[in-house]
Amino acid sequence: MLDKYGVGNDSYCYENSDVLINLFDIRDGELIHEAEREISNVNADTIEFIHPLMI
Repeated sequence: MLDKYGVGNDSYCYENSDVLINLFDIRDGELIHEAEREISNVNADTIEFIHPLMI
């Protein structure tokens, strides 16, 4: 049976799962999406925006 990526057993996913292998070893799809959102929010807060110079 094909997963959401169009393959049967993707070597980049956990076995019998459609969750990509990740550094946190999170195997639950909903939990990894939540973790990705939180990490993105934290990292977005560290971006320093600088007004572009008008030339």
